[in-house]
Amino acid sequence: MEHTHIVQAGDLSRYANTRDSQGVIPELVYLLVRQSVPNATTCRIPYGDAVNQPGLDGIVETSDSYFQFVPSGGSYWEIGTGRDPQRKATEDFSKRTKNTDAVERAKTSFVFVTPRSAESGGWGEPEQSEWIRRRQDKGWGQIRVIDGVKLADWMREFPAIGRWMSTKVGITPSLKGIGTPFEHWDLITQQSDVDDPPLPHSLFLNSRENVCVALESLFSGTTRRLFLFAESEYDVDDFVAAYLSGLDGEKAQDYANRCLFINDENAWRSVSELRNPHILVANPRLGLDEIR
Repeated sequence: MEHTHIVQAGDLSRYANTRDSQGVIPELVYLLVRQSVPNATTCRIPYGDAVNQPGLDGIVETSDSYFQFVPSGGSYWEIGTGRDPQRKATEDFSKRTKNTDAVERAKTSFVFVTPRSAESGGWGEPEQSEWIRRRQDKGWGQIRVIDGVKLADWMREFPAIGRWMSTKVGITPSLKGIGTPFEHWDLITQQSDVDDPPLPHSLFLNSRENVCVALESLFSGTTRRLFLFAESEYDVDDFVAAYLSGLDGEKAQDYANRCLFINDENAWRSVSELRNPHILVANPRLGLDEIR
């Protein structure tokens, strides 16, 4: 699955040294949780200018779990980007344990997230396991640590989020054959002159109302497959990118984070192995009937 390994642990560790990481890493966690447990009843993880508020960094309530990343039930999340993640985790854990009664702790998980891992000044997995072991008697339902290695693995399940994060850490994905709706829409808008008004989404959607309804059914899960006649090589890409970019904020983000544009056979095979269902928009040149 090389096409999905976009941002690596070392990239996250280096990015953690920047001031921007303090607002972006919580946003990354928020996006990953939203995509991992879309039916969560609560997902409150402030990010950007909303960080550094009093109280918990995140609260999640979900009947589902997602592998080693999101526990089922209620969970309290703390997120730190500093150079001493173990100290930060210890301080946050002690504070939350003190301020949470025993009944609440028993049905709640504590999750600490850091973009750092075992680099110099970081926090390696053996030390993390020992740290968790020493706190098992504090009455929490579960205790988890998600470090830079685990964050990078988590992003592999959602390549669109990985590509978004790559722009934040300042790297350009080296592997071709895969793109996202928002990347494609940016390419479209960049073709306009600076003094021109922004291209309207309706330019690509006019007289396609029935197709918009069909596309919505695909993203909402009512249908599983949609065949569109392409008048040009990028006609379908243009249409899907315009449709998603024209939706309201969170809905557009949720849909776009599980949609990938594929124009390479190896990339198609790679993303087809993802554990989470994605909407894959195939380039007409792929010849899917011939791919096995």
